[in-house]
Amino acid sequence: MAYSMQNFEQLNSKYFEAFWVACETLNFTKTAKIIHITQSAVTQQIKKLETQLQAQLFVRAQKNLYLTPAGKKLRAFIANYLDNVAELVSEIKEQQAALCGKVRYAMPESCLISPHFSQLLQYQQQHLPQVQLQVEVNTLDVIYEKVAHYEIDFGFVTSRYNIQAVEFTSFCEEEYIWIAHGSRKLSAQKILQQPMIAYPGMEVLYEIWCKQKLPSYPAFSQLKIVGKINHLQGVMDMVSSGMGITLIPKHCLQKYHKNLSQICSGKKVMNTIYIITLENLQQTIRVREIINVFLGMH
Repeated sequence: MAYSMQNFEQLNSKYFEAFWVACETLNFTKTAKIIHITQSAVTQQIKKLETQLQAQLFVRAQKNLYLTPAGKKLRAFIANYLDNVAELVSEIKEQQAALCGKVRYAMPESCLISPHFSQLLQYQQQHLPQVQLQVEVNTLDVIYEKVAHYEIDFGFVTSRYNIQAVEFTSFCEEEYIWIAHGSRKLSAQKILQQPMIAYPGMEVLYEIWCKQKLPSYPAFSQLKIVGKINHLQGVMDMVSSGMGITLIPKHCLQKYHKNLSQICSGKKVMNTIYIITLENLQQTIRVREIINVFLGMH
């Protein structure tokens, strides 16, 4: 339901206190003393509520003050409102407490070059400083095993294994491309003969690319690796200087270098990255929050 400012102006809660205390005392003078305002201010606030509701809330009979039917209805409404406020405050406190603690996740080396993880760190520092991220880099087999035995809360994987205890959530689709300095195009077979700049995790991307492009292919260790750099920026710099080619997710090309080009034509090589969790596990609020941050990046 859509709301406008008029909805909020229909009944102003800042007058509730004066009305509530007046219901208890049935005396505006006593009410004024209890809430530390003047009697005229109490009268004005009650009148404003009556104007907003277009109904009389109190009636005088001789020297006594009584609630009208409209007043009784408003008192019941405020009682329910106060209960809801107390419940809301309690739930938010519980939620904030639940956000405190560790979130454990793992990823393969090939995911290290993704910008998503640096984005998460920035978000966590700004919005979830009470959450402690415990991140590890491991092989796919170990990540699956740790998720299945609940040694970590979730993991990122580049291949989908047939494991019943694990639940898969699609995180993103990545396109893997070979890049070089210049704009020459090479066949898949020719690409594998070129000098290459490698980095941690590239072997995983190589296996995925080859399986979609070639019926048979050499092992990664048999390639002409002329340099291995731990940081993608260094890899890009070496490729940009013409020292070799490399294989990366396409989104990294846009981030790091504009003078590098894709050198393999033909069918795109796509791969799905999954977030895996233990099946039927009720995740904690903080774990769900971190997973949702990742999913919100796409």
